[in-house]
Amino acid sequence: MIARVPVQGSLLATHFSPRRLVLAGVAAAAVSVVATVSIRAITVSVEAVPSAFSPLHTSSVVFLTILGVVGATVECLVLNALVASPLRTFRRVVPIVLALSFIPDALIWISHAYEHTARAGTVVPLLIMHVAVASICLFSFLRLGTAKEPLRITALDIANRS
Repeated sequence: MIARVPVQGSLLATHFSPRRLVLAGVAAAAVSVVATVSIRAITVSVEAVPSAFSPLHTSSVVFLTILGVVGATVECLVLNALVASPLRTFRRVVPIVLALSFIPDALIWISHAYEHTARAGTVVPLLIMHVAVASICLFSFLRLGTAKEPLRITALDIANRS
């Protein structure tokens, strides 16, 4: 029989609070939309962006920004349910997902899918948007979405996870 003895060590802020995480996701979405639309506005004001280049349409920017934040929020909830240290895992996953998110934009540039419109002045802002949204999510989720109280894990909980 396994005793219910608390595991020693600092367990403060190792998990997300689902309720706080959803609120952090809403905040991250709002700030991210403002950031990406601002990046788009700056880009359009200094670069001649053809109307045929749909990745920089305001509707595309807003939709994909919200989709990315929702995806990151769901990822945190899944990590919370599946791994012992979701905050640490999230910190490790973010740079990998960010690097993978560059692939579609790089393919736009390389593939000539948008003939004569996909160039550094139109694709680099998209990459900057990815970095902005990832940074905002990382900050918001780790600062606003974590559990306030330490998570008490017992030896029985650890045995049941194995």
